[in-house]
Amino acid sequence: MTAIITLKQLTDARACSEQVERFEATFGDSVNVTVAKARKVAGKFDWSFAVRFLDDEGSAAYKAARAPADAAYEAAMAAAWASAYIATCKRAKVAA
Repeated sequence: MTAIITLKQLTDARACSEQVERFEATFGDSVNVTVAKARKVAGKFDWSFAVRFLDDEGSAAYKAARAPADAAYEAAMAAAWASAYIATCKRAKVAA
């Protein structure tokens, strides 16, 4: 089976104009979805929006596959925030 996503699917699902324009500029009217192609455009598209095109089993597999990445992301965000907050407090102390 060929896995194709089309510009029409995106517009019918009310994807934002920025994503629709980006899809069209990147793929034209449609693209045969492959893991390699998805990796190549990983930073270009809103994958959270794209989940709506998955069935229940696909959605569950997607959530399970991304769980470790989500956990790593949250840990990195917490560490970045804590470092910035500590630096902010140190500057405030120096300024006081």
